[in-house]
Amino acid sequence: MIEFRAFDPGTDSIDELASMNEWPPQAQAAFADALRRRFVIPSNALVAVEDGHIIAAALIMDGGFPFAILDGVYIRPDHRSVEFYNECRKAAERYMRERGVIFFFSHVPEQFAHVLVERSDYRKISNEPFTLLLRQLS
Repeated sequence: MIEFRAFDPGTDSIDELASMNEWPPQAQAAFADALRRRFVIPSNALVAVEDGHIIAAALIMDGGFPFAILDGVYIRPDHRSVEFYNECRKAAERYMRERGVIFFFSHVPEQFAHVLVERSDYRKISNEPFTLLLRQLS
């Protein structure tokens, strides 16, 4: 069973969170070191956990305002599917709504932007260098 929840530094691994990308190992290690030094608000990382391992993560830039930026979304290759992507998207939206976020921005590749605009009530704000989308939460 997959559980969506806030990153918990007491049980989750910062190294595993830092590996939630396709960067070279030395870049992942540097990111893990940066997280150890500056990871002030662990709840700004939403993770999907299966069998005790992080299989997806989204970093949320939320400073307590009614808006946030959804950034750094990553799903492990063996879990990538449209169905699971939609589960992750809905979990992130629900999580931000519970935190009091009214709207958020997200930058995504164009192929995802088209689907989100057509099917999930996102609005396109800009195109460079990634497509920037706006989503109002109800």
